[in-house]
Amino acid sequence: AGACAGAPWAAELLSARAAVAEAFLLILVSELGDKTFFIAALLAMRRGRAAVFVGAVLALALMTLISVGIGAVFNAVPYAVANSEDITKYVASALLLWFGLRTLQDAGLFKRDEEGGEAGSELEEAEEVVAGASGSTGQCAEARSWWQVVGEAFSLTFVAEWGDRSMLATIALGAAQSPAGVAAGAIAGHAVATVVAVVGGALLSKHISERAVGITGGFLFLAFAVATALGVY
Repeated sequence: AGACAGAPWAAELLSARAAVAEAFLLILVSELGDKTFFIAALLAMRRGRAAVFVGAVLALALMTLISVGIGAVFNAVPYAVANSEDITKYVASALLLWFGLRTLQDAGLFKRDEEGGEAGSELEEAEEVVAGASGSTGQCAEARSWWQVVGEAFSLTFVAEWGDRSMLATIALGAAQSPAGVAAGAIAGHAVATVVAVVGGALLSKHISERAVGITGGFLFLAFAVATALGVY
């Protein structure tokens, strides 16, 4: 009887652990070479690593909690509908499938004439964002306090991440899996990617292939779409 009573708890724990791993891997691969990755890298070179890391991670953590909360609400709303869990699962799978195909398309997988160039477009967009922020403040980098740099990194990262594919993917995962597990895994993935960005992002930007990262992330989206549809967490 004791084993039976513990079974639901054990199943929830396993589901949460799987959600942590899935969200961590998906976010980490999605964020490497993303615009927010290069924003953190560029700011770290100009403002200092510690403050930029704190500001960027706070913004990404807040965005993750908002996304997971939206996903959890979507999952909770249709409880009056029969088989609502299956409906939510298949909707989340469809979103992940769409993200995967869109990511592969953006990476040029379906185009024979696509050049496998370096991470150019995302880096250029990040440079424009950082340059615009620097010009709008009218204040030299040396004159900014630690907290001002944190605020700048937070605001630039939050705005850049809003509506991004990783945000929408987090919503989908939060609707289909353990919200706590997805939040923990996604925040950890963002933190690791941000560490890589602030420590060696400038060097890596010369060697990261946006196409390779996009293809890897696209296939991960597709794999997780299948796993979510089949209930393999």
